[in-house]
Amino acid sequence: MSNSGPVLEYKMVKFDVPLASYLDLKAFKPALPRGWYYLGPVATSDRKFEQQGMIVRAVDEKALVDVVDWKKVGPNNEPEPPPPFSAWRGVAPDGYVVGGDFFVEGNDPPSAEQTAGIKAIRSDLVGSLQGQRLIWEGKQPFSA
Repeated sequence: MSNSGPVLEYKMVKFDVPLASYLDLKAFKPALPRGWYYLGPVATSDRKFEQQGMIVRAVDEKALVDVVDWKKVGPNNEPEPPPPFSAWRGVAPDGYVVGGDFFVEGNDPPSAEQTAGIKAIRSDLVGSLQGQRLIWEGKQPFSA
């Protein structure tokens, strides 16, 4: 791949469009200007935390692609009744990654309307980090 310039533009914005909530956990996405996308929602359990996140715009059309599908990653409480929410991980085409899990009320996969604006990013454009703020530690609040 040639290094002829930037492949993405990005900026930090407030994520203030509610997606879902459960107890003190709330998930948000941004209001997106035309042609801009986000890589994953922001979740917080701190009412004072201002939910900021990054949105991106592709300069190189191959930098961002649609998420192919969604795979449930939690919670798995069978045989107990399921909790009133679920978390889903985006499935990306080879060479791409999805930036975060998606939290929804209920146990159905997120809808196209809920995930509008989220994209997978080419894997060579991102690095790996450990979580900086854990929403819940130890026992999950939906466990008995």
